[in-house]
Amino acid sequence: MVSLSIGAIDNILRGNPAPEGLVVQILDIKAMTNGRYRCVIFDGAKQMTSMPASQLSESLQGGQIVENSIVRMGKVQSSDVGNAKVLIVFDWEAIGMGNPVNRAGATSAPAPAAAPVAASAPAPPQYGAYGAAPAAPSYGAPAAPSYGAAPPAAPAYGAPASNPYQSASYGAAPAANPYANYASNQSRGGPVVKEDLSNANIIPISAINPYSNKWTIKARITAKGEIRRWSNARGEGTLFSIDLLDSQGGEIRGTFFKDACEKFFPQLEEGKVYTFSGAVVKAVQNRQYSNLKNNYELTFNANSEIRAVANDAGIKAQHYSFVKIDSINMTEPNSTIDVIAVVKHATDVSEIISQKMGGRQLFKRDLTLIDETGCEIKLTLWGDRAQAQYDWASKPIVAFKGVKVGDYGGRSLSTSQSSGIAVNPMIDEAHALNQFRAACPNGEIPVGASLSNNPGGSTSAGDLMERRKTTSSIKDENLGMHDDKPDYITIKATTTYIKHDNDCWYPACPGEKCSKKVTQTTDGTWRCEKCDKFYPSCHYRYIMSAVVADHTGGTWISLFNETAEKLLGVPAEKLHEFRQNGQETDYEKVFQDALFKTFLLRLRVKQEMVNDESRVKASVMKLDDIDFVGESRMLLEAIGRYD
Repeated sequence: MVSLSIGAIDNILRGNPAPEGLVVQILDIKAMTNGRYRCVIFDGAKQMTSMPASQLSESLQGGQIVENSIVRMGKVQSSDVGNAKVLIVFDWEAIGMGNPVNRAGATSAPAPAAAPVAASAPAPPQYGAYGAAPAAPSYGAPAAPSYGAAPPAAPAYGAPASNPYQSASYGAAPAANPYANYASNQSRGGPVVKEDLSNANIIPISAINPYSNKWTIKARITAKGEIRRWSNARGEGTLFSIDLLDSQGGEIRGTFFKDACEKFFPQLEEGKVYTFSGAVVKAVQNRQYSNLKNNYELTFNANSEIRAVANDAGIKAQHYSFVKIDSINMTEPNSTIDVIAVVKHATDVSEIISQKMGGRQLFKRDLTLIDETGCEIKLTLWGDRAQAQYDWASKPIVAFKGVKVGDYGGRSLSTSQSSGIAVNPMIDEAHALNQFRAACPNGEIPVGASLSNNPGGSTSAGDLMERRKTTSSIKDENLGMHDDKPDYITIKATTTYIKHDNDCWYPACPGEKCSKKVTQTTDGTWRCEKCDKFYPSCHYRYIMSAVVADHTGGTWISLFNETAEKLLGVPAEKLHEFRQNGQETDYEKVFQDALFKTFLLRLRVKQEMVNDESRVKASVMKLDDIDFVGESRMLLEAIGRYD
């Protein structure tokens, strides 16, 4: 017989810490758009909202925990969200099934009004006394629990129970106060620095989210960037970033601005282990600047607390998600990946002057990488990494963390300030590459198929041709429907239809680096919600659909401003002008002239939900005219492989 932890939710709502071992019933489960879940839990007397950590989603998706499940919670933490409290759950287990509960009859009390914090912790609920919560329901019994039954007489105090809320019968005495060792200065608002940094108070990085404001993580700094200076309309200052890795493989980026940058930069060392608390958790705004698989990032301030701790062997020196070189051609340009390879060739350090950076002098070095797939690619080192004195002549095995994929002249890689480099790392992937290198006759690594137009390797046009896809392969190979990740493919296809019965553009913000939709106000000005500004006019940007076809069939594609403008040959403002002036003949001619033209299209294929219906959407990332001379060479080389 399982009993719920009656009174637990009431104590949590009153601002007391949430202890481990709570036994509750799941009344309702809702999936959120970010892949997380929100649950309503019930302790036999009251209900509240809880949010399982991301690592618990599998138990909900797999059906191990469903509505009316009885669960025992491990580590939990209450968090303020608006005017309500939410219980963040980091660990739980299903221990039974309960009878359905009428939620209308279950009390759903909001968080009580804020009151001055007492100098000492509040006493636990007196179970069994007059006015206390009723007895926990007996799950598994044929009759539904009666929560309105009168409580039994108050018990004589005896031995304490191990769970302060779990009392299968009222004959057991209430447990000792679980809050006695908790500090009473739990203020609301702003980051909270914990004083107790024992492992019991440390949560995994994967559990961090914007809803929790009281946490401590223990992590290793796997990368530390240089101090950079920034300047914009709101001011100027300095910043630097670090990448953190914990014992469970969770990663997150932290950034320090202004005073925090000045305070913490000299204190933090790459490779050392620290505890971190008191940072603000924010959603990642631009994936282009983050090479970590985390939807959130941390912003530290001068009041954040960071403490150096002893080295933890359970935290790896680095966490990698390696991509084989022969697969990089299918990777989206501007994305960041991890690569491990043999350095086949290295150029000398060279200096260039960057006009984009105000004439700043930069140092670079190009490496030719090859792995056991037999493919090569060029990687460019920048700054201090280019000047570092590695023994490149020994053809070392190097692991690169967070390098950027480029598509100029084929595929190429380049480092950034947050990239990591490990020479001859002691990992399994390096062992496989060492066998590949040792098997080369006389230590001479053979020429491989290069994805880059770089010296030291030959460009294999036929190899690139064989990686091409057809329109029918989107359906035949179920592209875009694997592990919630998009597929990137290149096809050669011809436009057969362009949808333009309605406007294929939208009014966009004219502000610098902003293309959000704007709305026209009653006085004729245009307002951008993102910039929170009013403009006298707007720009027009394309968003349109078309059909392309090849010898295997056809497919719908989505085009945005740059690719649509290249397809049609005129900017969106021109088409809008034709429509406004009633020039329908000129308007139609633009679309007729764009039909039956053949292009090379780089597509992002991803399954998406549209009006509660699952559809596979192909978005055009790049649209190129056909280079018939180069195309002929590629065809000849591909044909030659069949000889």
